Amino acid sequence: MSALDMSAPTPVFFGPEDSRLYGVVRRGSARPALGVVVCPPPGDEYPASLRGLRLLEQRLADRGLATLRFDWFGTGDSAGAGDEQRLERWVADVGHAVAHARRALACDAVALVGVRLGGSVGALAAAELTLDLAAAAFWDPVVVGRDYLARKRGDQRAWRADEVIERPESKPFFGPNELLGYDLPPELDRAIGRLDLGAIHTAPAKRVLLVRHDGTPKEGGWWETVTRSGVDAQRVNVDERPPWQTDAGFDAAPVPTQTLATLVRWLAPEAP
Repeated sequence: MSALDMSAPTPVFFGPEDSRLYGVVRRGSARPALGVVVCPPPGDEYPASLRGLRLLEQRLADRGLATLRFDWFGTGDSAGAGDEQRLERWVADVGHAVAHARRALACDAVALVGVRLGGSVGALAAAELTLDLAAAAFWDPVVVGRDYLARKRGDQRAWRADEVIERPESKPFFGPNELLGYDLPPELDRAIGRLDLGAIHTAPAKRVLLVRHDGTPKEGGWWETVTRSGVDAQRVNVDERPPWQTDAGFDAAPVPTQTLATLVRWLAPEAP
């Protein structure tokens, strides 16, 4: 099999037999030195982020690494209905993805890349499970869940108001347990509202990268914990609008070139 064939996206199913998770694998070599588990943002931020994540995975495969990006339980092509989404279930999903990367991709080491709320779940999994990650990169993670929900609900109200003005007949179709067109069951809503990365008191990996687009927000003590833990920690502020802050659809979503370059250099520092 050629390198080109190996790096082509390959669909996989993994995890418990009664709740299989769907993922996409890219391989850069038959035995990659590093496997990267990509935790995407759930909900409305995923479609705009997907183009950049696919490009990231291809760039990493070009450098000989392997990647596994997956759909959270109750979303996408993974098992489970929308009203079955739970934060604790998603934490377990990360553990299943890391285990699958080690076993199926034959990786010497596993890293994690988490985006927005996906990064927050990855941080929780690293704290609660024995993942033994070689590296963990967080791309604008949600640190305080209630702040995230407050902003999203503001966007929901504005979107709903516009929809009702343009199409009054749409008003009865807005569901009580949705957020910007995606399921948000009450249990998940409450769990995200309680989310606070500042309550984590261990570093997620031996090497940690934090990429921020929004300057220097309050990290709730989480990043201070990471930097004081003695691991190799680096923070990079990127002057680049993230794709989820645009209204463009998937085909027109902007490519976050600076962020992708930062992640590739950090994950594959010795590659040409």
